[in-house]
Amino acid sequence: NVQSPQDSPIVWILDVAHNPQAVEHFLATLLLSPWSGFSKRAIIGFMKDKDYDGMLDLLVPHFDEFYCCDVEPPRGLKGSDLAKILQEKAGKKVKVFESLTEALALATSTPDIGVNAVLGSFRVAVPAWRHLFQ
Repeated sequence: NVQSPQDSPIVWILDVAHNPQAVEHFLATLLLSPWSGFSKRAIIGFMKDKDYDGMLDLLVPHFDEFYCCDVEPPRGLKGSDLAKILQEKAGKKVKVFESLTEALALATSTPDIGVNAVLGSFRVAVPAWRHLFQ
């Protein structure tokens, strides 16, 4: 799902990709899109029982910064745990948020990034869509 709020310079891509195969498909589509050359921020949250390490390996080369969000327990992974893994994988900008709402608010107010991609779980993409577009 690709959308932009009215009068916003930011493109929002929301995807429920929650395994490496889905992330590969997401990236293939993104790299063929008109936004492939834009700067990109990933707003992510994952479930503990998913291959988040494999998904991060795929995402790191394609994003300039990451906003890591907590996903509600008991299955949700803490954003701070994601951030630690990301900082080990790459020296990219990483910010941690206890809530998706906080991450979306900052991303919305910082239009220095052309594309915001929200992904990692239905529990991230669906609430993000509701927050941004309803």
